[in-house]
Amino acid sequence: MAFTKLIQDQVKSAFSIVGDLATEVTLTTAKDTNYSFGTGTVTSATSTTTVKAIIEESVRRANPQDFGVVTKTVYIQRIDLPDPTSYDTVTIGTKVHKIVQSIKDIALVTLTVTEV
Repeated sequence: MAFTKLIQDQVKSAFSIVGDLATEVTLTTAKDTNYSFGTGTVTSATSTTTVKAIIEESVRRANPQDFGVVTKTVYIQRIDLPDPTSYDTVTIGTKVHKIVQSIKDIALVTLTVTEV
């Protein structure tokens, strides 16, 4: 447990050190998501919070079936987003992005996002 705390503290320190390289983003997390098999609709309550994130440059995938989809890699402290789901969104500036993939480490969440 001591190493976990050490790693979490180092990641927190790294986010402080990067200064203006970290961008404020708005996380919209879905809570109590329900799927209706009868209507095929998804309902959920949401909550929003603003956190610091490190955003990697946009990448245009070369895969032909992706039709030139632009993705971004977003790094967020795990304490700010402990359990991301595909229903959550990340707003960068004024553009809303959906989470395509998430990787959770001890102290960091790496998200691959694309514009909605």
